Amino acid sequence: MAIRISRCRGAWLASLGISLAACGAVADDDFITTEAPVGTTTEALLDGADAGARWLDAVGALFAPEAPELGLCTGTLIGPTTVLTAKHCVLGAASLPDLAFVFALGPDVLAPRATYPISGWATEPQIEPRADLKYGIFGSDVAVARLGAPVTGVRPLAIGGVHAADRGRRFLIAGFGVRDEAGAFGLRQKGQLTLRGIGGNYADYAFGDLTGFIAAAGTLPDYASVPADALPSEYERLALLPHYQAVFGGEPGDAQTCDGDSGAPLLQRTRGGLTVVALAGAGDLASADRLCDFGSVAAVLAPRVRAFLRRELASAGF
Repeated sequence: MAIRISRCRGAWLASLGISLAACGAVADDDFITTEAPVGTTTEALLDGADAGARWLDAVGALFAPEAPELGLCTGTLIGPTTVLTAKHCVLGAASLPDLAFVFALGPDVLAPRATYPISGWATEPQIEPRADLKYGIFGSDVAVARLGAPVTGVRPLAIGGVHAADRGRRFLIAGFGVRDEAGAFGLRQKGQLTLRGIGGNYADYAFGDLTGFIAAAGTLPDYASVPADALPSEYERLALLPHYQAVFGGEPGDAQTCDGDSGAPLLQRTRGGLTVVALAGAGDLASADRLCDFGSVAAVLAPRVRAFLRRELASAGF
């Protein structure tokens, strides 16, 4: 069965969680601000792999056990009581105050090793939302879930950033989202994604430029019915927030995020262990043939975002 990484699923379109921890500072100006050239659409989606080993147990799932049909998000433990996740997941969960959400540990969300109740939420407050951009409406799509009790037996992960020299580098990703074309989800999967660039226009990464986007629009469910004269403005709406959004994936050998993977951590290996540098974000373009395709928009843990996370960790006593 084909398996791939995925992102958000459910009525509230939210994926919860991804954990980060403290790391060295990087100036915003050190980040990539232009896209890598592409020119063609991506290769077919490649399989992810089972990720049941305990070294990835800091990556768990956020969901409401009483209403699993609403979907789930992927989260990462960055402190004993702090789970990093996508902001759009938190906003979705917070809009349902009568439901109790939990952070579930283990590789199978339906048979978790342990669950921890979520006592509160916090969203990154400083990066201004951009209502004119399809993927900029949340500003920085980063938030945390606060747990009612500390997680034991699992080492929180560190947080860090990406640099201009990292373009073309592959990063590990782990998530609980859709893993095949049948929509199966809920098992932790891992794969690799190539950093294509930070900022720029999502359509340029996927289709090369405006001309390529217009040529492909008829094959994209989101744009097939859009009048031709409106496509240039739709292209402009696919611009990314400089410094705070990146595109990962779409190269041969890459996995693909999809429904249920929102908040999934993009990870690099360091001497101290795994470090989170970005989170799978809100939405990806899809073709008529696949649930998810063309690489993934991610929220970058830029210095101002990491400062928010460090404040959250400090307020929790860590």
